[in-house]
Parts: sequence; structure tokens; C-alpha cells
Amino acid sequence: MPNAYKLVDIENVIGGPLNDWIRAAQGSVIEGGAGPDYLDFGAGNVVLSYASSNAGVNVNTSVQSPYAQGGDAAGDYYANLGSTTQSSLSALIGSANADSLYVLASVVNEAEALWINVTGLGGADVFGAFSNANPDNSEVTITDFSLADGDRIDLRPQGVTSFSEGVTIAYAADTVMTISTRLPRRDLQIVLQGFDSTPSAGDFIFSQAVSGTAIGNHTDEGFAGGPGDDVIEGGAGMTSSMAMAATTP
Repeated sequence: MPNAYKLVDIENVIGGPLNDWIRAAQGSVIEGGAGPDYLDFGAGNVVLSYASSNAGVNVNTSVQSPYAQGGDAAGDYYANLGSTTQSSLSALIGSANADSLYVLASVVNEAEALWINVTGLGGADVFGAFSNANPDNSEVTITDFSLADGDRIDLRPQGVTSFSEGVTIAYAADTVMTISTRLPRRDLQIVLQGFDSTPSAGDFIFSQAVSGTAIGNHTDEGFAGGPGDDVIEGGAGMTSSMAMAATTP
């Protein structure tokens, strides 16, 4: 029988290759490693890392629809992720491979103007965020967005159907994209740090219109169908689709 260990007062934890149960301390960094892990973020201000994963991860740490797939994330269970107004995470770190990383846009320290960070660590990553129920806190920072690596931003959680629907880009010390839609409570601000060029429409994944036809022309497309009759033609590359519930203004 394998030994069982209980460790307490450990700030930063990397799990082993088997099933781990890790309750994070406030302000700690946890990495479950391989195997299905139980990860508890209830202490708050926790960094979740998959930096050691040898394969890409597909992760959503928002309370709306959490999941963990691929690489070291496969089988992981997330407990106490927070609420629709406050994430228990302060940062999510992917692997050096192609990842899909989704978080709840959330403030970490309002006094210091710090919001949740997402880092891809290389590879062609997809970044997405769910809008905060408090629009004043609906912000996320992507620390290493790279068009040269093939990174893209998924706007399906906001219901944005085209680049002209409400995507604006303003420049500061870094690139700030203020994303808004005609749907209420779906505003999102994404801050890009260390970007290598200005993104255009082809660097985003858009939601399908309320009813109509969507045709993919970019590799590995993703579409979301609205409440009406929809036709989705993926084109080249791997295509994924998901149903989006109707939103009442």
C-alpha cells in the first residue's frame, strides 16, 4: 500500500503523478501534476499552474462551467472557485504547449489595480474570460499574448459575433482591448502585456449570430450557436461548437 502523507503550512505545492488532494493556502501556487487531482481554492488569491504539463491543457476555472481536460489537467476537480463576482484565483498558468485557458474576469487587489492574470507559456493558446456580474471588476490580464505563436482570444462567452460589433483597441503602455456587446452585463476588458503585434479579426473566436450561418476559414475554429436555427460549416482544421443560451436584455 502506498504511503499517505499530510503536509500543512506549505505555501507552494507540486503534486505527484498519482491522485492528489491539495487545499491551497492564501497566496500560494499549486500544481497538481499528472493524475486526477482535487484542488481546493477556498483560501483565495491562489495561482493555479500547469507549467510542468508535457501536453496542452483545456481549463475553465470560472464558476459558470468549470472543467479540466488534457495534459496534467485531465481529471482534475476544482473546489471553491469563488462566485460570479469574485474568483478565488489570482492567476492561471498554462503549459508550454497549445492550451485553452478560461477564467472569470475578476479583481485581485482593487487598491493596487490588480486583476486576474493568465499566462500561456508558449504554444498556440486560446484565451477566454467570463464577464463578471460586477462590470467594474470585469477585467483580465494576459501576460504573454503572442500572435507569432498563434494565440487567439475567444469572445464567445461575451456573445460577440464580429469584430465590428463592439471590439475596440486602445493603446497605453500595453495594449488594452475594451470589449463590449449589445447584451447587458457582458462587458469585458482584456489587457495584453508583451504583445508582438496588433490583433485583427482573424485572431478572435466569435460567437455565431442569434440565427444564421457561420462558415469557418481559420484552422481549429470554434463557434457557438444561438437560440435560432443555425448552420455551422467548419472549413479546414478542427472545428468545435457549443450551444449558447439565449440572453434576455
